[in-house]
Amino acid sequence: MATQIKIKMSKRTIVNLLLLAIVATLTVYVKKNPVQDNEITNFTQLAESEVNTIVIQRSDQTQIILEKIDSDWLITSPVEGKIHFEKLSLLLKILVLKSRHQHIITEPKQLIRYDLNNPKVSLFLNDEQFDFGNTNDFNKLRYILHDEVVHSVKDITYHLLIDKPESFLQP
Repeated sequence: MATQIKIKMSKRTIVNLLLLAIVATLTVYVKKNPVQDNEITNFTQLAESEVNTIVIQRSDQTQIILEKIDSDWLITSPVEGKIHFEKLSLLLKILVLKSRHQHIITEPKQLIRYDLNNPKVSLFLNDEQFDFGNTNDFNKLRYILHDEVVHSVKDITYHLLIDKPESFLQP
């Protein structure tokens, strides 16, 4: 005579087993299909050695002009003098920043979301323009518009761009 084992499961146990199965399935899926990181190294082809002029255009404030004359970098407007090397290096880091996310702009109204419809700060490296928008509240990445593409990048240059022109002078 065969013995039958009766298993009595509560609804809670069944739900927990289903949730465990779902989690196990998702774990296997994620392991087999890793998330692709869509970082691109440079969002401009401009090399640091090619930059001869830097213009910082700010709404409500004076434009700042930095120029490479021979091998020296000078601030030429609105004050004059040699530029602080570390600040110059930070400004030029935009050339090697990694773009974590990209969004191609097809209509001007799309810029509103990133606060780029009327940018408060624009950086010109020679003739290339970089407009600075707001930051993402979740990941704290800064939105930068360049060549009709909004890039999300680590926010390391914005604080320099909004600083006083005198802060660029060599101490």
